[in-house]
Amino acid sequence: MSNGGSADAGRRTKVGRLIERYDLVGMPERLERYWRGDGVERHSLRELATLFNERLVRAAMIEAGANPLEGEAANRYALLTGEEATSGARTRAERRLDREGVDVASLRESFVSHQAIHTYLTTVREQEYEAEAAGVEDRIETVNRLVGRTRSVADDAVDALDRADEIGVGDADVSVDVRVTCRDCNERYDLTTMLRCGGCACGE
Repeated sequence: MSNGGSADAGRRTKVGRLIERYDLVGMPERLERYWRGDGVERHSLRELATLFNERLVRAAMIEAGANPLEGEAANRYALLTGEEATSGARTRAERRLDREGVDVASLRESFVSHQAIHTYLTTVREQEYEAEAAGVEDRIETVNRLVGRTRSVADDAVDALDRADEIGVGDADVSVDVRVTCRDCNERYDLTTMLRCGGCACGE
């Protein structure tokens, strides 16, 4: 169980600064509990990011003097960010927040990514990635089996073509690499390394 980490460590992460800025009492413990699935249905990092951002909308509304109803902040967040929200609905949500005294542009900049949640939980709250590990390792094993099969097929193809004098090659060593490029930060990763690290480093 985490002791909460140091205050300085929290301030170095976006999530930690926002928790302090909006005085989100109980949010650190809630994020931990939902990530681990302690007595509740386990949430993914993306679901936790959504939960956190909805809480930011609610906090910003309350700070501006509004009294949001149950589910209202979540609905506003969905309208502001949801792909299914029409441009008209998004504009109406922005105007309503603006009339209530919420700085919509600043609020949008405050929204966090799933990677920012991961950074906060692992570096500040000192939570381990155990809940994700089984799923990650299962998928790594699946990919590695496919990579091994691809390498074997490619090796057989090179050998067969060489013996048939279709190509000329020496002592060939076939290798297959799977890499992932993040379009947000343009960093390129070995798939296995990226999965075991919980993603790329662009969240912050």
